[in-house]
Amino acid sequence: MGNVHVIGGLKIGTNSIYLNDIGTSTFSGGIQTSAINITNTTLVSNFSGGFSAATSTFTAKVGVGTTSPWASLAVQALIAGQTNPIFEIASSSGASYFSISNLGAIAAAGAITSTATTANTFPYASSTALTVSGTGYFGTASSTNLTVSALTSGRIPFITTAGAFTDSSAFAFDSSLARLTVTNASTTALSVSGNAYFAGSGIWNSGGSVGIGTTTPNRALMVQGSAGFGSSATAAGVVLQTNGSVGEVLGINNANNTYNGLQFSTGASPALSITTAGNVGIGTTSPSAKLEVVNTSSGAAAEQLYLTNFASATSTASRMTFRAADVSGSATSTGAITAILQQNFNTGKSDLAFSTLQSGTLTEVFRATNLGNVGVGTTTPLRRFAVEQAASAAQFSVAYDTTRVTEIQTDSSGDVIINPSGDDVRLNDDNLWVCSGGSCPSGTPSGTGKLLVETALGVGTSTPLWPLTASHATLPQLALTDGKLTLSVGGLLSVGASSTGQLATLGTATSTFNGDIKITGKLDVGTIDPVYTIGGIKYATYGHSTVGIKEETVQIIHLEKADDGSYAYTIDFDALKKGSDLWLFYQITDFGKNWNTLVVSLTPAFEGTVYYVKNVAENTLTIKSDKKGEVSMRLIGNRFDFSKWPNLRSDQDGDTRGTHIISTKPTPTSEAKPRQIDK
Repeated sequence: MGNVHVIGGLKIGTNSIYLNDIGTSTFSGGIQTSAINITNTTLVSNFSGGFSAATSTFTAKVGVGTTSPWASLAVQALIAGQTNPIFEIASSSGASYFSISNLGAIAAAGAITSTATTANTFPYASSTALTVSGTGYFGTASSTNLTVSALTSGRIPFITTAGAFTDSSAFAFDSSLARLTVTNASTTALSVSGNAYFAGSGIWNSGGSVGIGTTTPNRALMVQGSAGFGSSATAAGVVLQTNGSVGEVLGINNANNTYNGLQFSTGASPALSITTAGNVGIGTTSPSAKLEVVNTSSGAAAEQLYLTNFASATSTASRMTFRAADVSGSATSTGAITAILQQNFNTGKSDLAFSTLQSGTLTEVFRATNLGNVGVGTTTPLRRFAVEQAASAAQFSVAYDTTRVTEIQTDSSGDVIINPSGDDVRLNDDNLWVCSGGSCPSGTPSGTGKLLVETALGVGTSTPLWPLTASHATLPQLALTDGKLTLSVGGLLSVGASSTGQLATLGTATSTFNGDIKITGKLDVGTIDPVYTIGGIKYATYGHSTVGIKEETVQIIHLEKADDGSYAYTIDFDALKKGSDLWLFYQITDFGKNWNTLVVSLTPAFEGTVYYVKNVAENTLTIKSDKKGEVSMRLIGNRFDFSKWPNLRSDQDGDTRGTHIISTKPTPTSEAKPRQIDK
């Protein structure tokens, strides 16, 4: 198909016109049809006379007012002039709804609604002509591109929920003073998403901190410089005011004018507290006195209070004085503690003096020196504790109460006098040393309750010549139960002697000792003779002796039939009844370690064979027989400490008086006859 040229116009009823070939179609007289379909992108059709189509499809570029369209739809003005429209939408009556001029200005009779996220620019908007569902941006406002009616000069406009611009007298800007005014603002009347800066280095930052005099507050409110709060005495809050004769007052009270105390903090906890009772606490919120300082420091001393005198001369002092009112109401010093600088070079030194009120004058009563010595009545104590008073009475006392007192005195000769009102001096659970040469000999006595005299002990004499010297004009020098125990001139001990030196009475059994006699070493006696009185007549019995230190026990046992058909009795030394004879024998002998030292003697009460079996592994002793019956058993063992007491005496060269002297036995020539005891 070739080109179609219609000079006077073309009208094809309700049929469609299809242009899909390469070429150029020119309709200078116009065309009217129900649809025009142009499917070839290289086809050029010119409708110089206009066209009207109910449904048209253009797959190529379409130009209106231009034969070389640069877009899918390109519209170019045909009439010169800035106010002439390029594009316009009108009603059936010809009234314009929307038009675009040569300058790009948009004229709209109705509202324009845009949901685009990019910016839209409109040349003119009335109070109802522009609605933006997202964020709307405007250039510099002028009478030609943004006009808002019904606004008052100086007020700051805002958009209501209905989408209209309005203003309020509560929110205004004074251009002459460059000042923003917000009248009667509520908690929601002003919101700043970032930092709000104020003149004079002030800020309300986005974190909620307010700075006055600083733009970098690190607290909710920080004032750099002086701060003042003014209020009446009955108002709630913080009060700084002048209250009659008391001057400036700082207080925290509530709406009922009741004060809750005051606290100052340097960290997480209050450092200083003042209670409603007027008590001041440092390190505590509940001080129990007018001033209480608390510091919890485990394992080390903590500095609680400093009293400083910055003068550096020797004898410079810092004093803490206690005061009370006298009868006239005037303040009087009643006591003081004074720290005195004694040396201010190298390692410093100081004394601590305590003073009391004496006859109207503060007078020092005792002092602790830099050496660690404490002196009462002296400022230069020589020892850790020194009491000085040049008087014939005691310098100090130790008392139970006002009537039970021990007075201690150093007299004018330098001797010490101890005078207890109870007349006794006791050393409980201790030893008493009396030494010469300024110090006592080395060594530690075992136990307590000893009197240790280094040189000589005198009893009844002030001039002892020997380590123990006892003297009395009429009585024995040493006596226990008067007249019954004496020391003779020869150094022998007589028991029961009537006078000193009667050696003939030695050994006379006339002394009686009631109670126990404990001897930790060996007891050497000729004969042990426990006396029994029977029918008014005394009979002698004698204790026997053994070679070596041994223990023994006797038992009567009854043999019972065993599983093997014999008759037996087994002693299990690990299962003995505590406190029984066999248990005690086992505890104090050594045969448990050495069974070979255990001697077993058995005597049956019947005619038969009896024997024993030692089981070292099971720690048992079994007595066996072929018959049932009663057996007498005797056990003998070495005492646990038998090795300490050998048969050979160590004191071979010692005094032999009173011991048994036996000549070497001759070889017997005939059998000795038994001793006849009874006839």
